[in-house]
Amino acid sequence: STTSSVVVNTIPTITGTTPAARCGTGTVSLGATASAGTINWYAASTGGTSLGTGTSFTTPSISSTTTYYVDATSNGCTTATRTAVVATLNVIPTITGTTPSSNCGTGTISLGATASAGTINWYAASTGGTSLGTGTSFTTPSISSTTTYYVDASATGCTTSSRTSVVATINAIPTITGTTPAARCSTGTLSLGATASAGTINWYAASSGGVSLGTGTSFTTPSISTTTTNYIDATNNGCTTTSRTGVVATINTIPTITGTTPSSNCGTGTVSLGATASAGTINWYAASTGGSSLGTGTSFTTPTISSTTTYYVDATATGCTTTSRTAVVATINAIPTITGTTPSARCNTGTVNLGATASAGTINWYAASTGGSSLGTGTSFTTPTISSTTTYYVDATNNGCTTTSRTAIIATIFSVPDAPLGYTYNWRGTTSNDWSVAANWCNNSVPTSIDHAYIGLNAGIPNQPVLSANATVGNFGLASGASLNISSGLKLSVSGNLDKVGNINGAGTIEMNGVLLQTITGTGTIANNLTINNSIANVVLGDNLTVPNILTLTSGTLNVNGKSLTLAGTVVGASSINATLSNSTIILTGPSTVPTQLGSSLYNLTINKVAGVSLANDITVTGTLLQTSGKLALTNKTLTLGGTISNSASNSLTGSNTSKLIVTTGTGTVYFDQTTSADATVVNGTNALHSLVKSNTGTFIIGNKLNVFDKLASTGGVL
Repeated sequence: STTSSVVVNTIPTITGTTPAARCGTGTVSLGATASAGTINWYAASTGGTSLGTGTSFTTPSISSTTTYYVDATSNGCTTATRTAVVATLNVIPTITGTTPSSNCGTGTISLGATASAGTINWYAASTGGTSLGTGTSFTTPSISSTTTYYVDASATGCTTSSRTSVVATINAIPTITGTTPAARCSTGTLSLGATASAGTINWYAASSGGVSLGTGTSFTTPSISTTTTNYIDATNNGCTTTSRTGVVATINTIPTITGTTPSSNCGTGTVSLGATASAGTINWYAASTGGSSLGTGTSFTTPTISSTTTYYVDATATGCTTTSRTAVVATINAIPTITGTTPSARCNTGTVNLGATASAGTINWYAASTGGSSLGTGTSFTTPTISSTTTYYVDATNNGCTTTSRTAIIATIFSVPDAPLGYTYNWRGTTSNDWSVAANWCNNSVPTSIDHAYIGLNAGIPNQPVLSANATVGNFGLASGASLNISSGLKLSVSGNLDKVGNINGAGTIEMNGVLLQTITGTGTIANNLTINNSIANVVLGDNLTVPNILTLTSGTLNVNGKSLTLAGTVVGASSINATLSNSTIILTGPSTVPTQLGSSLYNLTINKVAGVSLANDITVTGTLLQTSGKLALTNKTLTLGGTISNSASNSLTGSNTSKLIVTTGTGTVYFDQTTSADATVVNGTNALHSLVKSNTGTFIIGNKLNVFDKLASTGGVL
């Protein structure tokens, strides 16, 4: 036998494989090791053509995991089975979603992301850098501005091809950048406004909470009556201002003028006025409406004005003005003037009543032309007792205005003789000689029928009185040397007593017209005429009296009262003269007849008229019949002589055949001048009738001639 060698070859084995993977489509490098021989690569576990040999094999580009297979061939021997080597194609994970987030202002933000697979990684940059964290959520550190973070995902060694940004937004918190509050005067709506840095403005009634009243940059309030604060915030990107801002809707009170201070000035000038208001600025105007403001403030000085002027004020506070202007009067008070003065005078020491009038106001009296205190007020002023002429001064004050200077008023003291007791009016005659001028009397008024007036005489009386009109007086007296002149046609009526120590001159009339007993005394002359007009009582002579012209006997009796009454003129009137009292004497120098007003009897009768006097009625002379000048014609009347007769051949009695002479008692020589040769019932003849003895009864009847040398007596019967 042949020996044959049999070689038994070992079948190689795959001792190792190096599968590989890649992310996404592409080639994959695989590896394998064998115990011996050549490694063959296949696309299938059996069959097919070798794709390549070697310990490594790069797959064609694949898009999914693919299993490749290897075997080994050595010495003709091949591994019994092929070994799978997987070329894994891992899917590259993707970021399937991000959750960006935001924060209002600085702070941390939670971000989120999702991936198709794997682990999510967070980065601060789009490439490079270290992972900040992993997971589907990431909380940023505190950031103050919007920051972009990035994520990728890693799965089976594959990472997303690029990082995805996730924004952590820092939204600025909006702010209210401006407000427009508003105001109005009194109740109503107001339009408020606001601006914000961004976003929408919301309006509220409260500083927190509550429902929004509206949105926008403007907001109209409902009608409000008091100041109200509304509130606003702003919302932007989900961020709201940290607090609400107040916007005030102000209801301003309309100010009022609470007081005015009118003022005044004395005469033309400026006036300072004043006003107060509840609030605000006071404005001054010249009119109640319209016009420009003349000034502002609580006081206002007018321009120079000459008449009372009304100014007006209103007040403005916070845009509100009083509803109407208030009047403030600048009064121009007229400076009063002294329009008249009444100086006065008195006689001798005492008080004096002065007077003054003013255009307006109160009259003030002073002792000096300037300064000093007021002595009194009013239109009249009674001085204190003064003994010499004194000047007083007056001004007038009205509405705070005083006359520019004081006016002098003189209280004059005239030194005149004091009137006798009982006289109330004393003549001073310092102004003129006119009786009717009040200033001529110490009383500064003219006496009336109830006043007792006296006319004195000294160096202090420059003028003696003259009547310029009819006047009346009560008692009336004249001092020695004093006089009163009464012109023709004028009359002084005396209702009291007349004491004419001085003279009453002139062609006028003195009338005694009282209602009580009146006396006429004094040795001075009386006026040309005398009237007796006292119907209730008599007028009695206290001294001898001569009536130069007419004696008028209107009513009452003139009682001679033992004095002499010389009648130088005529006697008229129906009243009577009583001259029967012892020593009463009637002296006739003017009348042509013995006045019948003497009645049938008188005491003494004196004939002193060259032309002679005749009897007008039967008359008895109980005292003395004296013929100093002129004859007494008995005519056809009876003359009864009861006393002494004193006449002469040239101043004798005369008679006619009806004349009768009756001699009842007395002494003396009677001269009788018979005017005819016939028998007469009178004692007739031209010889002296030495004496006659009274005849108790009967009548003397004497023949044509009769001489009685001593006494012819008859005890009764008829002679």
